Amino acid sequence: MICVVLDDSIDMDPEKPMLAKVCVKLAHPETSSGGSDLKESEVFVVGILRWLKMNSLVGPASTSMQVGYLGTHLMGKAQEWFYCNVEQFDRQVQDWTLETVIQGLQC
Repeated sequence: MICVVLDDSIDMDPEKPMLAKVCVKLAHPETSSGGSDLKESEVFVVGILRWLKMNSLVGPASTSMQVGYLGTHLMGKAQEWFYCNVEQFDRQVQDWTLETVIQGLQC
């Protein structure tokens, strides 16, 4: 699902968000604590992808912004995992993508 949205939007230019030009602000998706409910997790990911796509932040140039934005919508154990694995200076993986972060959260 994530790959499809990112691949479909590869030509989007993050410098030209159409909604910002017409002063439209989208509501941010709900936060997630990383629970084990598959449906809840899927709804969370779809909300993040929708917001990123509508704000033209799905192209390869926006990878760090995608990961950072996802991190702002986590709480509890999910937020702790994100900090330890994605943000901490001595982390094992240095280059995270939106897809790999979501996979890590699901594990």
